[in-house]
Amino acid sequence: KLKQYDKAATSLKKSLLAKPEAEGVSFILGHCLYLGHHFHDSLPLLKEALTEDPGNKEVLFCMADAMAQEGHGDKAIKVFMHLRADPSFGPKSCLQAGIYHANMGDYDNAIQDFTIGLKHENIDPNIKLETEYRLGICYFSKNQFANGLVLLKQVRSVNPNYKDTATLIARYQELSQNSNLQIYLSAGTGEFVALCRKVVAAIYKDSNIKILDINVGQIFTDIIAEIDSPKFQDTEIFRFFRTTGSTGELYVRDFHGHLHDVKADKGFCITAGIFSDEARKYTEGRPVDLLEKAQLTQLLKKIA
Repeated sequence: KLKQYDKAATSLKKSLLAKPEAEGVSFILGHCLYLGHHFHDSLPLLKEALTEDPGNKEVLFCMADAMAQEGHGDKAIKVFMHLRADPSFGPKSCLQAGIYHANMGDYDNAIQDFTIGLKHENIDPNIKLETEYRLGICYFSKNQFANGLVLLKQVRSVNPNYKDTATLIARYQELSQNSNLQIYLSAGTGEFVALCRKVVAAIYKDSNIKILDINVGQIFTDIIAEIDSPKFQDTEIFRFFRTTGSTGELYVRDFHGHLHDVKADKGFCITAGIFSDEARKYTEGRPVDLLEKAQLTQLLKKIA
């Protein structure tokens, strides 16, 4: 009762040694170990308690959660799915099932789990808040920005400082208003590369552009193009970063070295985030232009 679970476990272990056949002690000891985050040690005792009382939903949930914490999510998910409709342990089970499915990239089933959880009456406010937050993120992963924003705004109305809710709302509100920015940040490779080609065309809208090479990497995508304008003719490289964070000097140095390797005349580094002060300073006097989110957004708005 004082939540001194380690001390309680020590006494309960002595109890079992004194009277191994005593009923009910396995559950109390297993529960103490579970609450004390000794998940591995709690499992044999919780299984024994379930044998004594097969209908005990609390034992069943604790056992499933302990299995999940120990990395046996494939076994735990069956129990969570079984408990989804339970009035007492359903909301927590739905949350855990949804987290499992979301981590597996199965957003459709995760959305179903979270939705079932939110339909329960008398749901604990903390469980409700976390379920709404997780459901909103799943909707964002499915590019259903409007649904996600509704949920995260509900979370913000209850707790304005809940996790990164405010940041996510700002980001996805902007995405919902600019379909090309959605493609830039979250579309598949084919759509993304097609959009990058349009960005190149938007930068040199009055020129003839010949794409020489496209290289898609994990961190950035390069497009090498021959630009034929009324004023000049040269070869340029356009490096696109899909990150929304800060891109540092190291990446810009690497890009400048690549310019020399392919004998290009000029280069553009383009990001949906920002460049660090060191990166900006490095480009001074060098044939590299940096385009950050504000400039990229303007270009994307011009593209049909």
